[in-house]
Amino acid sequence: MKNMQIGDNYLNFDGDGDYIETDPYGELNEVTFEIECFVNDFNAHSAPIGNFNHSLNKGLNIVPYQATRLQIYHGDGVLEYSGTNSMTYIYTDVPKKKWFHLAISYKNNTITIFKNGEVIEVLNKGVDLSNLPVIMGKWASSYGSYFFNGYLTNTRMWDVARTKQEIQETMWKRLSGSETNLIGNWLMNEGAGEVINDNTTNHKTGTLHGPTWKTSQLDEILIWGGNKYRKVRGFIVNSAGELVEFYRPVTNHTNFTTHSGMALHATQTLTKSEVNTGSTVLSVANAAGFFIGQEITINDGTNTEQVAVTAINGNDLTITPLQNAYKRNAIVGRSIAEVNDKLTFRSRITYSVSIN
Repeated sequence: MKNMQIGDNYLNFDGDGDYIETDPYGELNEVTFEIECFVNDFNAHSAPIGNFNHSLNKGLNIVPYQATRLQIYHGDGVLEYSGTNSMTYIYTDVPKKKWFHLAISYKNNTITIFKNGEVIEVLNKGVDLSNLPVIMGKWASSYGSYFFNGYLTNTRMWDVARTKQEIQETMWKRLSGSETNLIGNWLMNEGAGEVINDNTTNHKTGTLHGPTWKTSQLDEILIWGGNKYRKVRGFIVNSAGELVEFYRPVTNHTNFTTHSGMALHATQTLTKSEVNTGSTVLSVANAAGFFIGQEITINDGTNTEQVAVTAINGNDLTITPLQNAYKRNAIVGRSIAEVNDKLTFRSRITYSVSIN
């Protein structure tokens, strides 16, 4: 699950004419598009990423159409009047008001659709990918309607059909642009201006047509303490005033708090032994609920830091190198609250784990 970190930039598309377009790519026989997106409201046919061209019936895109389905547009270059042969519904839960990862690939008349790194559908369809620009936030490069309503960040394009394992290994990560077969990588971290830069050697700059920049912020919110409200920092709130996620270390234990009207996804466990500075493996009591690419926090009451999970083997989490040493029974966890547009909540449930 995507969590905006303090200072992260992203782009807001208001559903009314906002989109981004790059210069065309040449001949492509296969492709993978990936994007991190946040749907504020469903808007029929509005694609966060793709290169579909309605007039030419070419290209490919993916649309968060409704809460229960995605739309896939797949043009084989053969013109037909209604366009209905170029669209397929994929029935799956589509998140709203939370970050999620979408990917779509094509190779040898096979389209594969991924949600949060998992394959949700495979279609046997031909697609003509030649000489098309990349479009973000708009249904098609040749059509003036249907625009995405939500946030986008960290968009990429590959000239191969990536596998499930390959997508899981890099989703949520910021790539350098030098990765093999990566032909477009738009981090959307500029924070200002009318373009997004592509840090691959192709330098396919994306031109902004209306979307606005936002930056996640660390704000204070009010928590009900039983008889009065108190201000608390350490909660990550984006610039739209939406609570995205929080993690609150407290002396000798860690609290995970749920608020009214919000869902908490808390994954937590304890280390089974001491770990040294530079360690890349955490042996934990229970690795259930953790996934590759997830950012997690380790805290032993003295030190705390965030690391990324790069592999899981049983109850061993392979992570990016630790900057500190940690005691046995250090807490390893991630607490994620679903977005709510209010900044005042009454505390409902507190999870507390003590450190021995």
